[in-house]
Amino acid sequence: RQKLRLLGLTDEQINRLTETGEESYSLAIYSPYRGYLYEASALAPAKSASAQADPGQAASGAQVALSIREGMYVSRGQTVFKVVNTDRVWAEFTIYPHAASYIEKGDSLVISPDFDPEWKVGAAVDFLQPFFQEGERFSKARVHLGNTKGRFLPGQLVTAHFQNRTDSVWWIPSVSVLDLGERKVVFRKENEVFSPVPVTTGRVSGTWTEVVSGLSATDTIACDGRYMSDSEGFIKTKQ
Repeated sequence: RQKLRLLGLTDEQINRLTETGEESYSLAIYSPYRGYLYEASALAPAKSASAQADPGQAASGAQVALSIREGMYVSRGQTVFKVVNTDRVWAEFTIYPHAASYIEKGDSLVISPDFDPEWKVGAAVDFLQPFFQEGERFSKARVHLGNTKGRFLPGQLVTAHFQNRTDSVWWIPSVSVLDLGERKVVFRKENEVFSPVPVTTGRVSGTWTEVVSGLSATDTIACDGRYMSDSEGFIKTKQ
């Protein structure tokens, strides 16, 4: 009985054998684990997607159809499939270069799955990838999620919004900033006339842009800088 238990048989199966006294040449082997079945050769890291307003993946592997079928022969010691426990999964997000420097390990964020945008899950950044992969210019952030109820499935897309306090900086509508390539300007009101002034910008959040320098709290600026440029497309700013 102990040998059969070590082979993976349940007590119910063993009792059935002893009660009937008949050999069983075909029986089911049950795993003590729960989760998703994967081909042993098919386990691979999941691809990532973008963060902030872009999707990421809650995943622990790439799911494919099993090639093993009932009646097929297997050899001793052969790994037929693996069971991946999804009680705890991770979501990986790709961070745009302009936002990567503002995200740190432990920062809080809110995740909403694409299959239910109204469902919000709070989490924190567990890992920041310290290098760029070949062909990519993005940083990656990884978040671990509890999944005992199985609501997150491998390969599903989720959206993350990072939360940071910005009490010491100014934010203006993004359309107020005119990008001239080598510099950025806004149009500030001076003596009833709007004049272009250079500014240094930082983060972008939705339709708002952070202004690091170039403006003060008492300045009045044009709401949409695109309508303030001259017909020649050349803007002179005060040095």
